[in-house]
Amino acid sequence: MGTIKDIADLLKELAQKSNDRALTAKILEIQSLFSDVQQQNADLREKNIELRERMAKLDRKHAEEIDKLRKRIAELEEKKKPLPQIRLVRG
Repeated sequence: MGTIKDIADLLKELAQKSNDRALTAKILEIQSLFSDVQQQNADLREKNIELRERMAKLDRKHAEEIDKLRKRIAELEEKKKPLPQIRLVRG
């Protein structure tokens, strides 16, 4: 976030030092647009945090589901009955 603040500070300084009204107007326009960029950046950071938390929750749920499936497979493996042996008679 340091770069964004640096740019905002530079724009503010330029606007204060400018003697040209047209230039000052453009700088103020850029400041306004940049303010929008700052808000969008903050929103994206917040959304990123939310998505990371959701991903962690899904990872935990996925691990739990895999564990349940492995246990169920083990249970089914234990219940398997061996096939009867068949003798071939040659005649």
